[in-house]
Amino acid sequence: MKLDEQIEFWLNQMKEIVNDHSRPEKQKASDLDDLEEQIKDRLDDLKLNFEDEYIEDVMGRLVELRGLDSLPN
Repeated sequence: MKLDEQIEFWLNQMKEIVNDHSRPEKQKASDLDDLEEQIKDRLDDLKLNFEDEYIEDVMGRLVELRGLDSLPN
């Protein structure tokens, strides 16, 4: 499975934010929302043509970090 460096970077940033207990909850939520949107936008970029397996993996990790609310409707 080919990983995307940019998405992996954003996922790592999300992990750091989730584990940062000094950051106010409202700020955490806002920062996580922004990163989640960037990840989803990149996954939707047709010219990058990600494998379905990788998209499923990334979405699974988003759910681990954000809960089921991060799944697309």
